[in-house]
Amino acid sequence: METTYTPNRTKGLRFLFVLAGVIAALIVFFLFIGGTETDSILFLTWVGLAIVLAFPLTLVLYRAYTLATTRYILSRDALDLGWGLRRQLIPLNQVEWARPQSDFESKLPLPWFRLPGSVFSALDINGLGPTQFISVNSTNNILISTKGQTYVISPQDLNGF
Repeated sequence: METTYTPNRTKGLRFLFVLAGVIAALIVFFLFIGGTETDSILFLTWVGLAIVLAFPLTLVLYRAYTLATTRYILSRDALDLGWGLRRQLIPLNQVEWARPQSDFESKLPLPWFRLPGSVFSALDINGLGPTQFISVNSTNNILISTKGQTYVISPQDLNGF
C-alpha cells in the first residue's frame, strides 16, 4: 500500500502564473513596439529585450511545472520524492530519522533564492549536511535524514505523514 502526499500548491502556482503572465506581456509589448520601429537599431533593441525575457519566462514556467508535479509517495518499502524532472527513491531502511521542523530549537537556514510558495534548492547546512529543499514554505516542514542527505518536504497533512 502506498500513500501519495502533495504540498499545498495554490500560493506558489498563483504567484508563478502571475509572474509568467507579466513577463509574457512584456515580451509581447517589446515585440509590438519593435514592430513599429523604423530605425533598425531600436528595432533590434526591442526584439533583443523580448528575446532576453524569454529565458526568465522559461525558468518561471519550469518552476511552475516543478511545483505542479511535486509528490511525496510513501510505501511500505520506500519514500519516493518527485519534483519536476527529478525523482529520488529512498529505501525506508536508509532513513535515519524524520521529524517535523517544529521539533528543532534553532531556525532552519533557507536557500537565498526562493520564490513565494516554492522552495526548491540545495544547501549545505551545518549540522545537517547537504540538504535538499522540496518544499512550498519555510515553516511546517518535515526533515528526513539519510546517511548522505537531508530532505525538507512539506506535505499538506503533516500529522498523517
